[in-house]
Amino acid sequence: FPVTIKTLRLHLLHGSSGRFTRTKFRGLAEASGLQLQDGIYVFKGEHDQIAFTVENIEHNPFNPEMLRTVVLKGVSFQLDIPRTAKCAEMFNEMLQVAKRMEQALGGILVDEQQREISDMQLERIRQQLKLIQTQMLTQGIPAGSPLALRLFR
Repeated sequence: FPVTIKTLRLHLLHGSSGRFTRTKFRGLAEASGLQLQDGIYVFKGEHDQIAFTVENIEHNPFNPEMLRTVVLKGVSFQLDIPRTAKCAEMFNEMLQVAKRMEQALGGILVDEQQREISDMQLERIRQQLKLIQTQMLTQGIPAGSPLALRLFR
């Protein structure tokens, strides 16, 4: 079994209404259960384990001062598949948060190639997540397990 980290990324970019206001983004993030930790927002799943993260697309860490003074070009939602227990469920949770923010901020949800995400793409992602989880299980490495956390750093 190849030991490579498979990270799923979706990006929420500003739309025609312009960049995101920091206070609105912060309010949406916190209302969605995200917590600011070490410059990124994290969503925790079972056992207080990080399920997915939301980072500034411009790679500047979030901090309270920055969130008061800066407008955002966009954010990246990231899910580390091998390290996330119940990654298919956590993907759906991440997608719900991203879609709520997309609507509230007037943004556009895109893939890594900056193409708007379709329902067909989302279904393919779900199928790939199930396949990866199954492959890991057949190797005796459940996603998010202590063994997966050691192997996939």
